[in-house]
Amino acid sequence: MEAKIEEPETRNSEAIIDKLKREADDFIGPKDVVEIEAIVGGDLSDFKVMELHEVYRTNSDGEEAESCVFLKDKKIAMGFVRAQENPGYYNERSKFVLTNGTIGFVILKKPVEVNGHEKAMQVIKEAVIEKLGPEISTLLGIS
Repeated sequence: MEAKIEEPETRNSEAIIDKLKREADDFIGPKDVVEIEAIVGGDLSDFKVMELHEVYRTNSDGEEAESCVFLKDKKIAMGFVRAQENPGYYNERSKFVLTNGTIGFVILKKPVEVNGHEKAMQVIKEAVIEKLGPEISTLLGIS
């Protein structure tokens, strides 16, 4: 007989989240999700980078299944983990988040190059010259 692995119950998570929203001003949760496209080109003067504590649920293999909530206080985050029906399926970690206190966007710790336009254009030009050959590239003025 095959053993059935049960996924964690999440039914009390909603009640806990609602209680946190009522009692704490440091709650940023999944119901506050806004697509990043909504703020592209917009005024970000109310936003700042904060280190928040994410509580996330894992599956039976220990892999991340879903993000539950982001909180300012690690103690509250750990309390949220312990308050779950199956706390062994929940973990906490720190994340850097661009937030205005209502919505937030997780920031990668690894910087990305945003000024690579010239470099990309040079790579494209070299690829075109290689494909066309030097004679045709010279005729087209892209050598």
